[in-house]
Amino acid sequence: MAGSESPFLLHMIQATYLKCGGVVLGFAVNHIITDAQSSFHFIQTWASITRGDLSSIVPPLFDQTPLRARSPPIVKFDLPYKNNAASSTTTDITTTKLRLSKEQVSSLKSRCNRGKVTKISTFCCVASLIWKCYCYAQNLAPDTTAHLTIPVNIRNRLQPQLPKTHFSNAMVRASAQSKVSKITSSPLQVVAEIVQTAVDSVNDEYVRSVIDYFEIIRNEPVYRKEVPESELLVNSISGMPLYDADFGWGSPQVVSRWRVNGNRIVYISNEPGENGGIELVVTIDSATMHRFLKMFYEDLNAGNENSSSRMEASRKTQVGQCKI
Repeated sequence: MAGSESPFLLHMIQATYLKCGGVVLGFAVNHIITDAQSSFHFIQTWASITRGDLSSIVPPLFDQTPLRARSPPIVKFDLPYKNNAASSTTTDITTTKLRLSKEQVSSLKSRCNRGKVTKISTFCCVASLIWKCYCYAQNLAPDTTAHLTIPVNIRNRLQPQLPKTHFSNAMVRASAQSKVSKITSSPLQVVAEIVQTAVDSVNDEYVRSVIDYFEIIRNEPVYRKEVPESELLVNSISGMPLYDADFGWGSPQVVSRWRVNGNRIVYISNEPGENGGIELVVTIDSATMHRFLKMFYEDLNAGNENSSSRMEASRKTQVGQCKI
């Protein structure tokens, strides 16, 4: 393996032993080859070997043939990858961890699914609240087209489906889009429907288009671009076995991201234990964060259709108080 500065490192692990007797395991993965599902499969397998429990190990599948590009490649969608220009990076950003209790999550799902036959997922309910509050907090112009970028696991969306143990970065990005005026003035259920539609649009043909697109640009330079003000990326590892990795010491007490690379990014995960709560790690610029937190908890605790008007009044007050 190359030295520590090599860009070709696939996985890095650091063990830190604390004076209290605890141990912190740090993981860094190369997203070119793996995603959260594959990473947690690796960690669980390692933990099983450490405990000597070889019977619970499920071997990974490394065959990448199902993810090959078509010949010739065909792109049929306007994909949320096509802006590859380099840009500057905002330095005045802050990261905050938020908690939603099981009761708050249930109330949020009730608001978004009121009278609906086809249910909106927990992720889309939470993401829609985040998106709506962000559009207010960022003080975007009403006629601006806002984008919510969502990484989607494709294992069960391809035809034929990939097994859960398929080891790869089997994620593509979907994009929910709407005018800011609609997002901020509509009931949360309407915003959640926009998000759910974007997630549901990721089918076999969409995934094939993404794969073919990257085949077409494979020799072009790729830049790490800053997410623009009109775009927010919300990623979820909810449902992943975050607290199942027992290395012989029992379940982990805390599983959390150490660092978020970028701005305007939100990560959703489960709380530890069986309490059914959700944790959010939110990274946005400092001025927007102050307004976002106020909007988020006001709307979350309001829990009714009148929250939009209250949020608008709060937004005007906050804009007058906070320097941008």
